Amino acid sequence: MTRARITTIEVYQEGPVRINPVAKFTDAGLHPAMLRNVELCRYEVPTPIQKYCIPAIKQGYDMIAIAQTGKLHSFSSKSMLELTDL
Repeated sequence: MTRARITTIEVYQEGPVRINPVAKFTDAGLHPAMLRNVELCRYEVPTPIQKYCIPAIKQGYDMIAIAQTGKLHSFSSKSMLELTDL
């Protein structure tokens, strides 16, 4: 899927709190080591689900997210974000 097409994917939030998405990984408040790994992977912009998951996890919310990628990255995201705060 192209980057232009990814940005057209709609994201639906449920629950009482609305999360403000991040537009860029550099705006997500990631630890420098984690941000460097994102750069090494050549990820340029967060996917729609990452735009909402990263700030939600950093704010301490539990979440369930479903994406059509077939990958299970967000399962360990909370642990990774907590480790970088040490």
